[in-house]
Amino acid sequence: MKLFLINGDGLLKGCAPPVSRKLPPSAVNGDLEELKSKGVRIVALTSGNSKGLKKYMEHLGIDSLYQGIPDISEFYTKLKQEHHVNDSEVAFLGGERGDVLIMDSVIFSSVPHDTELDVKAKTYYVACGKGEDSLSEVARVLLAAKTQGE
Repeated sequence: MKLFLINGDGLLKGCAPPVSRKLPPSAVNGDLEELKSKGVRIVALTSGNSKGLKKYMEHLGIDSLYQGIPDISEFYTKLKQEHHVNDSEVAFLGGERGDVLIMDSVIFSSVPHDTELDVKAKTYYVACGKGEDSLSEVARVLLAAKTQGE
């Protein structure tokens, strides 16, 4: 696995703090940093545009945030070309109905526990947590898989 793609829409509902607020340390930082140390790029996307979300994603250690993405499937195709990866090298954390096409394509798909049931049915892994907790949990699962594969 070379790329961990995160759909921030719905995943971090209400978690993005105002830009002016000082952000507390997060357990996710360490999990994502460890994934990056194993050669995994961390990329997030969102359909909206928010300075607060951008700051929050940077705080969590996300390498790149793409905002204002209207068509996730088209974006995913371009992202794979940009990062020189194929579906078998991508892990995905989603949770929206529009994510199902990507979830069906990637080597590992996951959703937070508060995802709608019909979307959960299409994924490989349902996290116990939601929001930031699900991101940390999935990162640890990916770390375990990377470590076993070494």
